[in-house]
Amino acid sequence: MRIPLYFQYIFRKLLSLFLIIHFSVMAAYFCLELLTFSSLPSNSKLLFHFLSLSLSKSDFFITFSFLLTAIHTLQSLKQHGELTALQVSGISKFRLSLPFFTLTLFLALFSCWNTEYGVSTALKWKLKSSHRKKAAHVSPFEVKYLPDQSRLIYQEDGSKIFDLYWIISDKEIWHCKEVIQDNTHLVGHFVDILKQNPLGRFEKSDSFLNYNLPFLFDDCAERFILPEKSPLSKVYVYLTNESLMISVDRAKFLTAFIYKLIHPWFPLIFMTAILAFLLPSKSKNSYFSFLIGIFCYLLFYSMMKTFTILGENYLISPWITVFLVPIGIQGALTYKLCKN
Repeated sequence: MRIPLYFQYIFRKLLSLFLIIHFSVMAAYFCLELLTFSSLPSNSKLLFHFLSLSLSKSDFFITFSFLLTAIHTLQSLKQHGELTALQVSGISKFRLSLPFFTLTLFLALFSCWNTEYGVSTALKWKLKSSHRKKAAHVSPFEVKYLPDQSRLIYQEDGSKIFDLYWIISDKEIWHCKEVIQDNTHLVGHFVDILKQNPLGRFEKSDSFLNYNLPFLFDDCAERFILPEKSPLSKVYVYLTNESLMISVDRAKFLTAFIYKLIHPWFPLIFMTAILAFLLPSKSKNSYFSFLIGIFCYLLFYSMMKTFTILGENYLISPWITVFLVPIGIQGALTYKLCKN
């Protein structure tokens, strides 16, 4: 099936302008980022730093670049009479909107890929680009993180591991006086299970002379990865972990999971709004359209940031704010677009 010429023309115009605007916005952001460096790192570290920023900040800037692209393209078609000519030739408004929604779909697919794979790649590039030299400091204890984000704090003297604290949650802590590492598992000696009582104090609930610990040090990581910087699948694994069910961090992981589900479709919300209000409008003032569009963009992201903070602190369920509010806005805009 041959793609119509009007579709090719509008889509090519959208794509080329989007790439120009997006790379220009990212370049401006990179220049501002350079001003924060106290000393200029090597070229390789600088490259990895900018590559990590291009992925970690892409979802925010992609929506902004797409908003400017859609407004400029639609207003340009109206100012040059091309939109009227296409409608007079028998092309409906629905068919004219297909190139806009096609680009929206491609951007949503890229955002979904970035949510699952791009954030982890950006984190690796960020570590490679680290140019700050840390002062030599020997800590009296070691801190490790298990895959379920519970912490291990212990002291190590050669091959001996003692005073290991396994912080499962803010309400349960395991203490092992000594840990012997076998080939297949870890054995804790003189194990005490401490749980928080109704008064908020920790008290011993159970003890074991020997206990086979359900983890290995090979499974541990040296740094805590924030849920917003973790892939979507890993955040889901954390949510299904039983130790996180009773932790105060569950709200943060749940809010991050819902936001990662919904944010790839933010360009669709703005695209629907642009077509619902600008397509039937006879106004050709691009500056006013840019002003309203940027204001709505900043207002929407400020609102979503506020909802995220409320969800992370258990004030309002993130299913209501982070998930249902954007869907409600999309539903109202879709209704207005279909009505027009």
